[in-house]
Amino acid sequence: MARGFSSNRSGGGINVIMGIVIAAVLVLAVIAVWGPIKENYRTNSINSGTANYNAGEIADQMGMEFEDFLNYYDLTPEDGITEKSDVNEVADKMTLANMSQFYWGVELTDDVFAEFKADQGIADDVTKDTKDADVKDKYNQYQSAKQAEAAASATPAADAAAADTSSADAAADTGAADAAAEAGDTAGTDTAASDTAAE
Repeated sequence: MARGFSSNRSGGGINVIMGIVIAAVLVLAVIAVWGPIKENYRTNSINSGTANYNAGEIADQMGMEFEDFLNYYDLTPEDGITEKSDVNEVADKMTLANMSQFYWGVELTDDVFAEFKADQGIADDVTKDTKDADVKDKYNQYQSAKQAEAAASATPAADAAAADTSSADAAADTGAADAAAEAGDTAGTDTAASDTAAE
């Protein structure tokens, strides 16, 4: 072997450089695939129903800038809508007319709106310009009032039905007593006729 060279050399400098290169490649690989992995996770969550689209994603899907999206649906930053706002938050801040446009892509006509109000039992204080959150509150109030009214009207009806049942029971009892009394009279007449025949 040559002088000054050993076969047991550790190659310290080269090992450090190789370790740094390997670590850098791994970091770059994670950075390169993290975006698609994160996007796939979000898409799967939305598709499975465990997450909803946010306002920024909806604007992107519609091919709009976020500010254009807000303007299109008459929303303002004062409504508290941000790019990260959930689609349900966005819908709560929309008017009924804008929701029709947003969900179904059609204008809310007067005929359709009147049919909607009649179907849902919503009073005339709800207009096309009423925000969805307000409509939900009013709908809940209307339904509570309807249930209370139904319960109140059911009580007199139940009382009347109970009274009718009591009257029917009393009439049945009276009829049974009359029938028994008549049967007793007939039995007495039959006995008297038997006694007369026997003499």
